[in-house]
Amino acid sequence: YVGLNGIELYDQMGKLIPISASQRVSAAPAGINRVPGMENDVRTIDKLFNGKNQTFDDRNMWLAPFKFTRSHAAANSSNQDSDKRAPNFICITFEQPTAVSALRIWNYSKTASRGVNEYELVVDDKPIYRGFARKAPDSQQEWENQHRRDFSTAVIFARDAATVNRFKD
Repeated sequence: YVGLNGIELYDQMGKLIPISASQRVSAAPAGINRVPGMENDVRTIDKLFNGKNQTFDDRNMWLAPFKFTRSHAAANSSNQDSDKRAPNFICITFEQPTAVSALRIWNYSKTASRGVNEYELVVDDKPIYRGFARKAPDSQQEWENQHRRDFSTAVIFARDAATVNRFKD
């Protein structure tokens, strides 16, 4: 499984871009709630945009099975002919051209090992960024012991000092 706690996008003025998950967001796979026997699971895609990101409450998270994975061993095999894991994706579609100065993601914290490791951002079918997400603490106790350190990862597309400073670690 793979999950996230939240996603935020910011416009050219540094303001949060409101995202309505029901209108502009899709994922493949959509979520754990599409797995037989898990239909009532609360970890759905809309939770990524509810603003409750630095949390350990699974009512404010998204979790999905890995896409088209036959086995963990095959997905991590160095054999070129093995069945590699196809990437999961989340798609956010804007109804009009939208300037984005930054993106911030919060990794999955209920079970930190299920968080995103490597990710890629694609705009208009063109990859623009590939990086690694900061791992969430392994427990709420660990997070509190770290003085509630922010466990988000930011990607900044702007060069102005105000935007860059806003997302400094």
